[in-house]
Amino acid sequence: MVGKVEAYAALGAALKNERWAWSGHSEDETVVVVTLWADKLREVPGGGTRYDLFDAPDLDAWRTKRGNRERIRDLLLARDRCDGLFGVVVGHANEAGDAMLEGSVYEARPDLVMRLIDLDEATGEFSAETA
Repeated sequence: MVGKVEAYAALGAALKNERWAWSGHSEDETVVVVTLWADKLREVPGGGTRYDLFDAPDLDAWRTKRGNRERIRDLLLARDRCDGLFGVVVGHANEAGDAMLEGSVYEARPDLVMRLIDLDEATGEFSAETA
């Protein structure tokens, strides 16, 4: 596990802001990378992985955050320029279990490429599955 900046760099993307960004992309916009939280990744019967933020009970806590607004832009970039594909940095929440506070750790996962399935552009809720 490494810091967030290093995890994104390992996948060819840069963060707009190290503190609040939850996603990033390459300078030429051909690579999009999104932080997916480990506790929300689910194995799919028959193989694969799914990530689903629809109907998240903590939506009000992150809906208006800058990181969410930037993530929406990056997911739109993935949808429109990258065939819906994006790379993954897996985030592991701090010891208190709070992903939005200091102490979270990050893992670049070059083996995990996701495809955007659905995105609510107003709220930032989205779902994705392994490509």
